[in-house]
Amino acid sequence: MSAQMFTIAHVELTPTDLSVLKVAVGLVNGRSDVKAQVLEPAAPAFASANVFLVDMDFEAGRAFYQQFQYGRQRVMLLLSTETVNDQRNPTLKKTIRVQTLKDVLVDLYEEMFVKNQVGAFKKSDANDSASVPTNPPPVRKTSEMLFFLLWELKQKRQVAQIFCPPHSPLFVNAQQEIIASSASRDTLRKMTHGESGAVRSTAISDSDFNVLARGQLIIPLSQVLWSAALYGSAGILLPGHQLDTPVQMTAWPNLSRLEFNAEHMCLASLMTSQALTLRQVQAKSGFSLETVIGFYNACAASGLIAVKPTHLPVPALQVKAPIKQNLLSKIAQRLKLSVPSN
Repeated sequence: MSAQMFTIAHVELTPTDLSVLKVAVGLVNGRSDVKAQVLEPAAPAFASANVFLVDMDFEAGRAFYQQFQYGRQRVMLLLSTETVNDQRNPTLKKTIRVQTLKDVLVDLYEEMFVKNQVGAFKKSDANDSASVPTNPPPVRKTSEMLFFLLWELKQKRQVAQIFCPPHSPLFVNAQQEIIASSASRDTLRKMTHGESGAVRSTAISDSDFNVLARGQLIIPLSQVLWSAALYGSAGILLPGHQLDTPVQMTAWPNLSRLEFNAEHMCLASLMTSQALTLRQVQAKSGFSLETVIGFYNACAASGLIAVKPTHLPVPALQVKAPIKQNLLSKIAQRLKLSVPSN
């Protein structure tokens, strides 16, 4: 199989950061399926690069950011000495590390050319894994689960370091609503999907966070919280929420930036259309209660749930067959998104 060309342009990089980029690209080229190339600003193909590495510390970089035109295989990777929380573009806090930059470039390459992916993170391989016998995950307290730890930090607006053995730690600043991490996208997926040991956290100061975040990828807390809720809730509701209380989604989540699969699109359609208890949602959709709870936790943590809504009556329970794939296609067409087939 011939290697796929993957081009990286740079805007206002310092000589040191440009050297780091070239070393990282050399490591990316260690893969047999990719041919990565750095494009200088004067190169004829500069404007058609796949990734634009933009230094936000310089006025020219900020101007480029403001005028950038996004495309399916055209994204920005932002660099800054400040802790930038950008919902659309991956951000690295300087000083840049070769390995972290290489991992981010590989993630971007795979998102563009390798994986049929929707959202900010890798899609779950739920359909594939369903047919493979696995041992059930160990039963843990919520204090040892990533989603519930992140939720508590968000509620209390705390700053902490989270340990997810055997993976690298996460540095969380709930005041700024960001997470700093050196983990690759695949490793982060393992963390949010509960594929780690018992999770624990320790409080750190703002100044400690700023030091520890250097050279790390800056990720919106909302994105990690969403994925951890979907796939790491283990069928446990958020504290104070009940299965038999009528609830309704107040808006659709921004699925263009979030991890999801086919079942979640069906649940979003159902739960925005009428007020239902979660038991009713499970009966109407035919999905597992664990799937329903994970989606509900994600929406509740994102502020998309109205509890006991008064503007619509609660419909009587009617058990229906599971929602079919043709509905997914209609929803996806409306949202201009692609949906994985079952």
